[in-house]
Amino acid sequence: MELRVGNASMCGVIVYFWFMYKQVGGILSMEKTVLRILKIGHLEHMKSFFENGEMCFNTVECFNRWDRNKERFDITEGADDINQIDWLQIETDNGNTFEFSKTDKNSIKLKSSFLLSYSDENKGNIFSCVGIIRENLNDFRKLNPKFLQFGDTLVFITNPCAFFDRVTKKLNKEGYEYEIGYVTYFNADKVNRKLNVFSKPNHLQYQSEIRIWVKTKLKDKLIIKIGSIKDISKIFCIKSSKSKK
Repeated sequence: MELRVGNASMCGVIVYFWFMYKQVGGILSMEKTVLRILKIGHLEHMKSFFENGEMCFNTVECFNRWDRNKERFDITEGADDINQIDWLQIETDNGNTFEFSKTDKNSIKLKSSFLLSYSDENKGNIFSCVGIIRENLNDFRKLNPKFLQFGDTLVFITNPCAFFDRVTKKLNKEGYEYEIGYVTYFNADKVNRKLNVFSKPNHLQYQSEIRIWVKTKLKDKLIIKIGSIKDISKIFCIKSSKSKK
């Protein structure tokens, strides 16, 4: 099957389309005051996080692999650029040709289509959490049901400054290069722009995500332990909303 996309080169990019469907060792970029932090996951992992400060940093690539958890999946994860496609043509092996367009009414309607380019620049390991700030405080008066796909247990960090201080001290001690900051969100169906590890599509904006990005070449998860965070957090079962500790 042959795919033609306007005049765009297909070298080194992946096409996605749908038809009608800084500190020492690192950078701490937190322009907004973080009031509280939420970390949601399964009981076993959250208990270890709460009691031992065990933090799991997954690889960037693992988030753009399709699985059943659509709230974690992000096809743009790790991409360097996104560029919109307004027209494309597919020629099948038996010679049939199909044209798709966002604007041409004589073609099959192309609802969303874009090119993503990748390199080694945006690789590494990520620890993600939810940042509550004054501007979105009301959004977290009640937990968005979408968060339930992340797990059944919530760790509620009441002192973000102390938490980040412990994390950065550990990362510095281990000699890692890292960045910490808020994710910015973009419209994947409209923009042409550069992307980085702190870029995500706007349908995930409800997550209000803060990321700790450790710049490694690891092919697997990175585990660090910062010690118990019992003194600066609480742990809850988010299905019953009763405190476990």
